[in-house]
Amino acid sequence: MEPVHYEYDIYLTQFPDALAVAKEHQIRRDTACPSCGEKALGLKMQSLLGAQPKSDFMVDGDRLDCECERCGQLVSFTFHFKAKR
Repeated sequence: MEPVHYEYDIYLTQFPDALAVAKEHQIRRDTACPSCGEKALGLKMQSLLGAQPKSDFMVDGDRLDCECERCGQLVSFTFHFKAKR
């Protein structure tokens, strides 16, 4: 199985924002595995994305690397932090 990758923008009014992490994990929990359809994506690793030239904050966002607990499908999520305007 090829790994699957999703990308999202998370809009923040301030940084750091504890609600952003909660939102990221809610998206992960609500996402069904693209292979078996189960909502069983377990977190394997969470990492911080360094700032990019166009970043609104001192970091660009977060990455969650996950594995389906039922079938082993690898799924990653990248969340880019954007300033709410």
